[in-house]
Amino acid sequence: MKAAKRYSAKVNEHQVSAKKLAKAAKLRAKAAKIREQVAKHDAKIRALQRKIADLERRANQLAGPPMK
Repeated sequence: MKAAKRYSAKVNEHQVSAKKLAKAAKLRAKAAKIREQVAKHDAKIRALQRKIADLERRANQLAGPPMK
């Protein structure tokens, strides 16, 4: 009887840890998905910043140095 209880306790413990591992894997997958989205947005932002810098440079070439 004692051995059976010990065995069932180990089985329950294993099931709990398996559930926790599954939940952790799910959370990691979600984090990876969000990280991917952030990377995409960062790339878009950098592209827009380059565009802005290019337009500013062109505007400065046309207008010349600012007057004081």
